[in-house]
Amino acid sequence: MRGPIPLPPLPAPPSWFPGHMLQFQRMLPALLNKTDVVLELRDARLPLTSINRNFEGALQKWRRERGKGILTEFSASNAVAPLDGSGFAPACERVVVFSKRDLVPEWGIKPFQRAMANKYPDQRTFFASWNRARDIKALNELLVNLAKEHPHRPELNVLVVGMPNVGKSTLLNALRNIGIAGPTPKALRTSAHPGMTRVLSTRLKLSVDPLVYAYDSPGVMLPFLGNGEKGAERGVKLALIGKPAVSVCLSFRSPPLPCFPARPRSLLPALAPRPS
Repeated sequence: MRGPIPLPPLPAPPSWFPGHMLQFQRMLPALLNKTDVVLELRDARLPLTSINRNFEGALQKWRRERGKGILTEFSASNAVAPLDGSGFAPACERVVVFSKRDLVPEWGIKPFQRAMANKYPDQRTFFASWNRARDIKALNELLVNLAKEHPHRPELNVLVVGMPNVGKSTLLNALRNIGIAGPTPKALRTSAHPGMTRVLSTRLKLSVDPLVYAYDSPGVMLPFLGNGEKGAERGVKLALIGKPAVSVCLSFRSPPLPCFPARPRSLLPALAPRPS
């Protein structure tokens, strides 16, 4: 009898959390010190699963340091907003942008925004599709209005964060195309595959009057999706919306098929006769 058929060794699975993601996560607190607006991009098809909770600690600390954290009744009555070098309260806004709006039912957007406003009053929510010019224009107007709310600041600095492949670079190219008059060449490289942006970009001008600049950042995945059914469900959801890294890792983590020894046909048990 022959032994098991040897299988070729599988290649090493890609990391859930490559080094450039960890490097950006460590840089985030320092970057927030010179940031006025954070655009956090999520996928509208998975508005909760695509939350990267690794950002939460740094973002909440950033808002608390600028006097914009969620305050209790006692602390609110005694709170004093910090001032920047010009003697004015610094800008500190967090806008959660749900991309791929065209892939979700329109009737669910308004109720979801109301629920988010009740649960997270310190966040603004915005649904957009990069294929709809009016969505890009509305988001550009939102950033311009935020800059006008702080006329003492010479410029507004925006940091774009989110998971891989949610459209951060595509959005910035579109905002630049609308905010800058005349023909504007494509400033950031884009790809249908995640991981094109691996380092923080240089400043990208989005508006001239008022001045608005933005930084593109690498997409950051969760280093751990969780244990048990919840972790498996989160991984499957992310794989279904086109996160190739998650899809490959799930395939490597699935149990292998059993390898039975080869047997001659003469040794196989006879098939039971079919009933007539």
